[in-house]
Amino acid sequence: MVDPVQKFIQPPILIYDGDCAFCSSTIRILQKFMKRRPPMEPFQFIDTKPYGLTKQECSEEIKFVDKAFKIHGGEAAFKRVFFEAGGMWRLLGAVLATPIIRQASGVVYRWVAKNRHTLPGGTPTCSLPRRYD
Repeated sequence: MVDPVQKFIQPPILIYDGDCAFCSSTIRILQKFMKRRPPMEPFQFIDTKPYGLTKQECSEEIKFVDKAFKIHGGEAAFKRVFFEAGGMWRLLGAVLATPIIRQASGVVYRWVAKNRHTLPGGTPTCSLPRRYD
């Protein structure tokens, strides 16, 4: 049975940190090149609770909520977005799903998330951790 609140929200959705210039730049690039894609929203502009997420969780890593309300975080979120986009993007998602690439992409994602404030487009506002209620 679907929760009554869930009837009014539309997964799939990619939720990211809109205060992070690096994250926002990455999302803009995806939006520019992906013709078919799920909605991509900063967690600061939406109510994350109906998706089963807290603001804190969304500040720590990118989140993808699929049609079944399953939450995918970090590099797995990107993989799901690529599958959702279809076409050649689906191939990239399949590559990211292979065991050795999945492990490597997890290491890379965690490094980028930890150091996003020092990367091109990043600002001190991007640094972790922040606490939300």
